[in-house]
Amino acid sequence: MSGYQYDDAQREEPHPQCWNCIYYVELTGKFASDWGVCTNALSAMDRRAMFERDGCEHHVETADR
Repeated sequence: MSGYQYDDAQREEPHPQCWNCIYYVELTGKFASDWGVCTNALSAMDRRAMFERDGCEHHVETADR
């Protein structure tokens, strides 16, 4: 993955999780409960499938979830 280094396990304060980010779009079907796609153009994870507990520095929290 170009431009992204998965290092949450090494962080003192992990990034907020994807599941409550306004840019996280949940998948449908078999993977709906745990997976979604990042739609934040500022994130290195834009247009990539993300596990709901992953996160990034461009997280924007939503109150809808």
